[in-house]
Amino acid sequence: MTPFITAGQSEINVDYNAEYDPGGNYVVDSQLFSYSQPNFLLDASVEDIISPDDRKINNRYNPICGRPVIVIKNTGSTPLTSLKIDYHTNPDTSYNWAWTGHLNFLDTQKVYLPAMKYQDFITDTVHTFTVIISEPNGGIDGYAANNSLSSHFSTVPVYTTQMMILLKTNHAASENSYDVSDANGNIIFHRDSLVNDTIYRDTLNLPYGCYELALHDAGDDGISFWNNNDGSGYFKFKRVQGAVVQTFNPDFGHEVRFQFIMNAPLLHVDENKHITSLSLYPNPNSGSFILDFILPHAQDFRVNIYDLPGRAVWTEELKQQVTGERKIDFHPAAPGVYIVQALSAGIVFTEKISVVW
Repeated sequence: MTPFITAGQSEINVDYNAEYDPGGNYVVDSQLFSYSQPNFLLDASVEDIISPDDRKINNRYNPICGRPVIVIKNTGSTPLTSLKIDYHTNPDTSYNWAWTGHLNFLDTQKVYLPAMKYQDFITDTVHTFTVIISEPNGGIDGYAANNSLSSHFSTVPVYTTQMMILLKTNHAASENSYDVSDANGNIIFHRDSLVNDTIYRDTLNLPYGCYELALHDAGDDGISFWNNNDGSGYFKFKRVQGAVVQTFNPDFGHEVRFQFIMNAPLLHVDENKHITSLSLYPNPNSGSFILDFILPHAQDFRVNIYDLPGRAVWTEELKQQVTGERKIDFHPAAPGVYIVQALSAGIVFTEKISVVW
């Protein structure tokens, strides 16, 4: 507001363009703070740690295993053009980075720091991140009390087997795309030009490290929104040979982001081309669910369902199945937990399923 105020002015007119509203009226309570000249020629501060951080205000950007994001501020009268930034989760393994830019008095900037090693997040037990700034413009900071900040953070999932993306598009697939980035934000996998009402499966054969999975929606209404006619899709993350480990809320607006650590050996070429896997959803259900499976070629496929004592309550032989989905309807005598066993090409998959009425 400084350009609009004259020193010593006792009254300021603010037009918020709401003098009349047929639905009600407005009562405005405001405060104006005025300051004298800055106390220091050279002074920088750490205003915030956006990530890693487990406060609710930053939960859309956390948890992370890659680049920390902080906010710096110039609290000195001299424009800030350079700064030394040190940061760590473990004081024995500290990182430093030289920031350059241009910040006038009281200007702020969001700063993406280079990624730390993913091992720092695995081995850390205190879950505290600390950032320290120094040497503004190569000189001495005039006020040291605002030069450091710490945050407590939660850890990302660590996967010890290779993973797979599972996406079912809705009726507006042209709005969607998804990608995988490494710890420094470099996109290493991208898929777009999606087709409506189609299931996509992408095996991620990733080296050890930190990664981010992101699904984007150009329509800003996710892939399942009650106030349109786009239909419903789903977005899941699953083990290549195993169950779904993460199901994302399809009503996510513009995008959903998810960071994780891959701590698993790479798949061999043959494994990568001939993956057999199976998952089921929804779970819990009322006795009707979808089997989602990937098969290397057309083959017979048998599904058995047992109650907890081990009694067979349902079985079906599916002939010459290929990769896809199959709806299963069975009618147990009572709600409860059941065991779904799928046999394909000599491989047995077993999952628990809860039936509720």
